[in-house]
Amino acid sequence: MTSPAPPTRAASAAFGNDAVSSAVRAAACRALADSPGVVATGPASDARGRAGVGLKLASEPPTTVIIDPDGPSVLTQSMSGGAPEDQVVYLEAGWTDGPPHVPSVP
Repeated sequence: MTSPAPPTRAASAAFGNDAVSSAVRAAACRALADSPGVVATGPASDARGRAGVGLKLASEPPTTVIIDPDGPSVLTQSMSGGAPEDQVVYLEAGWTDGPPHVPSVP
């Protein structure tokens, strides 16, 4: 049996990994805001230059998340030192009735 994910990891996963409802995203925002070890680092931009708000999560490994405050959704999640190979950049997440498509990359 595996142990459950820490609240901060589960909440950030609700933003970026799944197409979830706005109610779930709002609950994830509240969970992150109320979690010890979560620090807002202020305005930040992701690897594609999109503006957001940075959050540092006291997790192992240390994780930084940049969220889109208008979404809210995760733009980028990086672990440890934030080297490119340690980053996940979310291009698109949402509900669809059709087959998925691969977003264009600049």
